[in-house]
Amino acid sequence: MSGIKAEEISNKENEDKAKEFLVGEWDLNGKGYLILSRDGTYEWYSDSTRDKNNMHYGTYGCDIENEDMNMHEGDGIYLVLFPEALFVDGVKSSSLQYKNDYFLSFDQDEDGGYPMVNIGTFALYTLTKQ
Repeated sequence: MSGIKAEEISNKENEDKAKEFLVGEWDLNGKGYLILSRDGTYEWYSDSTRDKNNMHYGTYGCDIENEDMNMHEGDGIYLVLFPEALFVDGVKSSSLQYKNDYFLSFDQDEDGGYPMVNIGTFALYTLTKQ
């Protein structure tokens, strides 16, 4: 066993490509307002007022490919949010999921929005870049 070498495979290139598209502010068509930062952090507000009393924040990961979902480069983006804190009416809540997985499709609707689905709950969103 001493001759075995472990090599970590980096996903930095795919993640950087996904961030090129994702980084910025997104209106979620009445279901929130999402800000994704280049440093891998996010803030998800209940609406575009960005009221810190009703939001969650944390870190995120992203990819342009996902073999498990049969997703290839050009299909869309796999986005995973890792919530750290949730505020409801100004009160910090401890009811957080460990992670939330989303698939964002590049198939824009007639208004220029991008469809996104929560893979665990099947909740649908339409994202429009601000």
